[in-house]
Amino acid sequence: MDDDERLLRAIRDGDGESFGVLYDRTRGFLLTCVIAPRVGRTDADDVLSETYRTALEKIGTFEWRGVGVVRWLASIARRKTLERVRQRARAGTRDEALDSVFEVPDGVPSAEAEMI
Repeated sequence: MDDDERLLRAIRDGDGESFGVLYDRTRGFLLTCVIAPRVGRTDADDVLSETYRTALEKIGTFEWRGVGVVRWLASIARRKTLERVRQRARAGTRDEALDSVFEVPDGVPSAEAEMI
């Protein structure tokens, strides 16, 4: 059994600490690679929260297919990010300057650091 699969089973069984482990493992990637480049730092934390809330609500329907749980979370994050972009477009809100979009949020290791 894969480590991700064990983690998901524990979360389904109500283990909040396991959800914290999942959060710690995936937060940096989702913020820096999926969410922040599209919505900016201003909205990134809100979109991340929505992503994990949705994941927690739908964890019972997740079917293990042998791919890492990060792919599932990334697909949720992409949808939530797209919803935020569309919401901002309807409201006429301008995106923030690109320089701040590419900054790594405080306390989040860079993708390179995570690989090492």
